[in-house]
Order: sequence, then C-alpha cells, then structure tokens
Amino acid sequence: MPRNLVIVASMVAALGAGMGRSAAEPQKKVTPGSKDFEPSRGTSLVVGQTVPPLKFAKTLRSPGYEAATLKTEGKPLALFFWAPGNEGSRHAINLLNALATVFGSEEVLLIGVTRDNEGLVRISLAKQPVQDWIALDLDGSVTRAFDAELMPHLVLVDRQGKVAAIGDPRDLTENTLRNLVSGIKVGLPAKKIPMVAPEKVKIDPLYEVVIARSDAEPMSYRFKLDSAKGHYSGEAVPMPQMVALAYKARMSRMVFLHDVAMERYRFSIRHPSKDEEKLQELFQQAVSDALGIECEYRKAEANVLRLRRLKEAVEPLVDDSEPGRELIVLGATGGEGVLRKARPNQKLGGNAVAPGTGLISLKGTTMKGFARSLEDQLGVPVINETEMTGDYNMRLSADLANETSVAKGLRDMGLELVKDKGTIQVLVVDKKK
Repeated sequence: MPRNLVIVASMVAALGAGMGRSAAEPQKKVTPGSKDFEPSRGTSLVVGQTVPPLKFAKTLRSPGYEAATLKTEGKPLALFFWAPGNEGSRHAINLLNALATVFGSEEVLLIGVTRDNEGLVRISLAKQPVQDWIALDLDGSVTRAFDAELMPHLVLVDRQGKVAAIGDPRDLTENTLRNLVSGIKVGLPAKKIPMVAPEKVKIDPLYEVVIARSDAEPMSYRFKLDSAKGHYSGEAVPMPQMVALAYKARMSRMVFLHDVAMERYRFSIRHPSKDEEKLQELFQQAVSDALGIECEYRKAEANVLRLRRLKEAVEPLVDDSEPGRELIVLGATGGEGVLRKARPNQKLGGNAVAPGTGLISLKGTTMKGFARSLEDQLGVPVINETEMTGDYNMRLSADLANETSVAKGLRDMGLELVKDKGTIQVLVVDKKK
C-alpha cells in the first residue's frame, strides 16, 4: 500500500547586530536570541532594520527533508513565506528552485517558511519540491514578525543581519541575489496588494451544505466544529485537513492513494437536529461528493512510537500546586518534563499545546490523551502502552527535532518513546471508481 508522503517548505534565518550604538562605539557581532541581541523597535518590518530572532518548530534540508540545524551567521538570506495550495506560491517556488541551481548554500541561504503542519507540507513537497532549506512556523510568530500574512512574501537579509529588501518573490532576479551576495544595495518592486471583495450578506439557514474553493489568504485558515449549535464551518482549510476533520482522522494516520490537490476550501455544514452523528455523516457525504473521493478505514503496518513507562519510574506524586494553577508555569527551555497525579475533583481545563514551541501542558488528562498530543506534535502515530490509569497534570518542553531533548523530557516524567513497527488503523483516501 502506498504510504502518505509528508514534507515541508519553510525556512529559517536570522542574525543581527545590535542597534542604537553610537558611531564611535565598536560594532559587536551578536546573534538573535543571545543576551546581547536588541530587538528592533516598531510593529512593521522596514529595510535597514535588524531582523527579529527566528524560532521554528523544525528546520529541514533538501533534497531528503531530514531535520537539520540551520546556521545563518554571516550569510545573506532569502526568506520566502509560502503556503501549500497558494497559486502565487507555486509560481514563486519554480523561480526560487531555478535560482537555487545557480547559487550554492555557501553563497546565500534560500529559506522557505510555512505555517502549515508538517504532514500537509510534505504532501505538497511530494508534488512540488522546494530547494535548499525548509522551516515550520507553526505558531505563526515569525510570519507575523515579518509582516508576511499576504503570501507569497520575500525578505532579503544581508550578512549583517539587516533587512535588505522586501517584496514579492516572483520579482526576484539572479542579478538581485548576486548584488546581495556581493554586499551591494538591492531593491525589489513594491508589492501589489489585491483588492478585497466586499463581504456577502450573511444568512442563518436551518439546513446548509456548502463546500467551495477558498480564495482567502492562507493566514485566514480556521475551522469550528460546534455540534451544540448544529454547525460545522471552516475557511482556507487545505484539502487533506478537511478530509481529516470530516472523518475524525489524524493526519499522521492517513494514506492517499491518488495525487493530492492542495487547494484550500471553505465549508459550512448545518443540520437542524444539532445531532453530532448526523452532522458528521452529512459532512462526510459532502466532502466525498465534492472532492470525488471515497474513504475507508483499514489496518496497515506503519512506523510507530510506543509510549511506555520506565521500569525504574516511581509512582507520580499528587500535584500540590495552588488550586487552579497546576503546572502552568512554563519555564522549561527544552528537554524538561513534569508528571503529577491530578487531585480528586480538580477543575479541568487550561490545557496548552503550543505548535512550534515543543510545549505540551495538560491538566486532568489521561495517558491516552497525552499520547494523542505527542502524536499531533511529532507527526508520527503514538501508541499508549504505559498501562497507567487515572488523570494527570503534565508538562513537557522539548526540541521536537531533537530526539535526545524529547527523550530527556519524557525521562523526567518516568516515560519513554520506543521506535517500532505496528499495525494501526489508517484512513485510506482514494478517487471514486
């Protein structure tokens, strides 16, 4: 059975010298994130400004898209912000791939940045690879810091870590990159902002089935599944994600037997009964008919991670934190974990799973729930084999691209992840016969 492909295109970079020094004061080389780094003032990125520190969930290197550490110090950068299924991004990628064959990574780092999750990005990269470096901006912090909500977007950075030019990657030329490498002042044409159509009159129907291609920007991505109100809705949702929502599947447990179109969709599914089962059936039927696909759950062998309790682990203590504030202090910098038993009758809620930060903070959650959160963060099926029952308060902070960091954080919790093969249930998606 073909396995679903997964890859990303996002990229990292940031380096800079401190700002605000006098002309007589010697320039000190600093790196974003260091204690000497001085973040630029203002809310909008401008030419000449020191780039903000860049923190990504994961950085990957083509052609294999394996996790790797990106070193940017002293190198010019071309930061390209894109999104799977975005027409402008597709054209820009073709241009940047051509430029990547001319310039080596020792001359300039071409970096693609995306907010979409790794599963969606890898599906997109299987259809259209992105050269050089890729980085995941899952929490959108870098995208916002670089004013890159309107994609595709390009920011050129010189060797000193200063913004050299801002514009549309489709306007980038070989000559512009050569000047950037040589330290010559560069520029890009002003970016054209498309007109936004006025909003349509909103209605509140009792019964509704709408699935349509979305022309909204990728930053508009959102969805809400509210069975209590009998309404499921979404905007700028990538096709694989919409299928996952309709069939209550996890992206890490889906197999596509056909070419996957990365278009984004908006949907609105409404049923007067406000019955979750009827809503889900209606959603599945609408997705199947609109996309011309059929979906079926099957058993398949796959790479899995088995979550187990360490043999030497001691019984977790009861959380003695102040009621209402159990384990919410997020001071861990990576590779740290805490596991405590939840108090009886503890008020639940306050969970935090922060994409791109490697942070999982859960209150009153079972080990099965923790395994699901790990799976969503790591993008690999996680099977709970801890045999631990009851509810727990837990916090894990780790570098998800670093196995040692993840292992250390879990070890603090008396847990471990073991790589293995396993037979699991996957959602197989194929074209209708």
